[in-house]
Amino acid sequence: RLVLELGGKSVQLHLADALGGVATACTTVFTSLSGQGCAVQSRVLVPQDRIDEVVAAVAGAARALRVGNPRDAATAVGPLISAAQRDRVERLIAAGVDAGGKLVAGGGRPAHLERGYYVEPTVLLIDDNRNPVAQQEVFGPVVTVQGYRDLDHAIAIANDTEYGLSGGVYTTDLRLGLSVAERIRSGTVQ
Repeated sequence: RLVLELGGKSVQLHLADALGGVATACTTVFTSLSGQGCAVQSRVLVPQDRIDEVVAAVAGAARALRVGNPRDAATAVGPLISAAQRDRVERLIAAGVDAGGKLVAGGGRPAHLERGYYVEPTVLLIDDNRNPVAQQEVFGPVVTVQGYRDLDHAIAIANDTEYGLSGGVYTTDLRLGLSVAERIRSGTVQ
């Protein structure tokens, strides 16, 4: 087998017994290099029957993060690398909304910052994995949240991307977590 690091669209697959950590896991995406990491787990999969509570928690966590100068100790999310990258992230967010995604947090430039390449931590609720934000590497502080019906459906969604760099399975059941991880086509699964 061969693993090449050519891009990432990593999944965080949360099983029903471990939904309490979703907001924290998403915060890591926003605060890790402002989402500019190839292995950030930006596709969030959760049980469909719990999606409303998860979206509310993730959106609240996103809104609570301070965006600003990384030299300020109170800052949690810094700028993107360039104006071109900020513009690309904004285009992908718009494409995600145009494709049926619902913007539930962020999505714009912070009003209090007149200079710099900043994008607010952004949460998109999607129901179609063909959404461009679910398929393309955004490289910014953006997550999609998508519901799944059952474990087979979750794994099908997780594997429905041309990128298989990384991912994570969140559960309190180690045996179940390992069996799910073995079914995910990815270079690594945490």
